[in-house]
Amino acid sequence: MTKREENALFMLIRYAMGIDKDIPESEKEYIKSVIPVLYKESKRHDLAHIVGDALFNNNLISSDDEYFVKFKKRQIAALYRGSRISQDIKEICNTFEQAKIPFVILKGSVIRNLYPEKWMRTSSDIDVLVKPEDLRRAISALMDECGYSYVSKYVHHVSLSSKNDVHIELHHELLEECTANDANLVLADIWNLVELKKGCSYSYEMKDEHFYLYHIAHAAKHVINGGCGIKPLLDLWILENKVEHSREARENLLGIARLAAFEDMCLELSHAWFDGKEITREEVKLLGSYIITGGVYGTPLNHLSVQQQIKGGKKGYAKNVLFPPYENMTKIFPILKKHKYLTVPFYFIRFFLSVCKGTAPKVLKRLKANHQSPKRVDDAVLLLLEKTELK
Repeated sequence: MTKREENALFMLIRYAMGIDKDIPESEKEYIKSVIPVLYKESKRHDLAHIVGDALFNNNLISSDDEYFVKFKKRQIAALYRGSRISQDIKEICNTFEQAKIPFVILKGSVIRNLYPEKWMRTSSDIDVLVKPEDLRRAISALMDECGYSYVSKYVHHVSLSSKNDVHIELHHELLEECTANDANLVLADIWNLVELKKGCSYSYEMKDEHFYLYHIAHAAKHVINGGCGIKPLLDLWILENKVEHSREARENLLGIARLAAFEDMCLELSHAWFDGKEITREEVKLLGSYIITGGVYGTPLNHLSVQQQIKGGKKGYAKNVLFPPYENMTKIFPILKKHKYLTVPFYFIRFFLSVCKGTAPKVLKRLKANHQSPKRVDDAVLLLLEKTELK
């Protein structure tokens, strides 16, 4: 995507979000000429419904254009999914209130209330935090009372699926260990930091500064894993401009979590994209390029390059692939938590299982990609990690 195409994309987003009152007449013909690119890029970032809304409201795309239907489908899908998510959030809240289970609604399910229209803030799932001791009871309540189905279990959450086919993540931890510098330490005692919502008995909400830190930490986690997409930066602009807050309180927590440098770069980027300001630092331009090229979930090359630098270069990455740290091994083989001395033998067991299960070729593919990754990409990511201070 060229710089002018990128500017057109953000111009349309700003208009749809009500940030800009109009689209300059001088840009309209150009926008019409690059609609295929705008569709491709906005779709990659799950923003085609917002871009389409701006195009429709400014008559920048005709009904006989093939992309009119594509944008319209994205908009209808966002409206439909937004409606189902609203229904499920209400059902989850009512169910947990009746079951007397303390809970906190997280992430996009909260931020969507700050958008001009809720359907504009699409989400792939609904994230809910419950206390570890209430996890089983929460799962049972949703499955028995609401007909939800069990999907899978992860390190810090359990996945369910609602009758509306919406993905639900029941978190019993707010952040994974060793995620986004020291954010997990700041938010570890989250249940003593939340406040009961007005008119509720078991529904809690995070204070602004904790919610803000959580948002930054979540974006940082995705950047480390290859990219976070444009949406978290749009959320950041909203949290900065549409929410009453104490900048001092936010900065205090960001400093303790060692995420101040990353947040500062993200703020400059959000001001550039959604206020039309100039980017003054080369590292911020690099972060913007990294996010835009990565799409919603990042690219394998971005992920590989970041992990290389975090793990000490190509040799360190290869060693980590072949011989994961003890903490990672305990997640694969829980028995090692009690018998650490068995770690070395279990490396051989892990290798044997990878051959039996047919996953060995994937490991070899990662090692090959590690060896062949371009130096220019590795150098750029190294600079990015240094400036954001992410580890």
